Parts: sequence; C-alpha cells; structure tokens
Amino acid sequence: MTRPARRRRFEHLPPFPGLETIIRVYHLPPPAIQYLTALTEAADGVGLVRTLDEERGIVECWIMPDFEHEFDQILAATAAQWPLQPLDDTRE
Repeated sequence: MTRPARRRRFEHLPPFPGLETIIRVYHLPPPAIQYLTALTEAADGVGLVRTLDEERGIVECWIMPDFEHEFDQILAATAAQWPLQPLDDTRE
C-alpha cells in the first residue's frame, strides 16, 4: 500500500529574500566540539554547529550573517582554550 504524497506545510510561501547563511568548516579537538556547540546554542540565533567527523574533530558552522561578529567572538573564546584550524569548504 502506498501513502499519498505529503503536502509541504509552507510551500505556498515565497523564499525569504534575505542574506545567505555563512558556512565555515573547522578542525578542533573532539572535546572542544561540545564547548563550541554549547556556546553557539547559548547565544540564541547566532547559528549552529554540525559535527561532520567527531573522531577527527571536524565541524561545520552555519552562521547567520547578522551575527557573524558574535560568532567570531565565540570562536575566539574556543580558540583560547583549544587549538582550532579553519578548513577550506569546497562546497561554496
């Protein structure tokens, strides 16, 4: 038995004409991933941290354009505690 196609809830709304999300990729020690994630989540609306490879310590950070400065402050606080290295994001 097949289910009927599910209608998307907000398909009638036009796309938001705002700025594109900034995506950055970093390498940091695995314990620092939780720290960076917690700080980013505590600063509501700044962005989110997505773990790409926990064992190797690679994360993808999605940053709201209006909060890039605030995210850079969070990143500086993390870099003060652990080594942090930006990686090239080949998807852009």
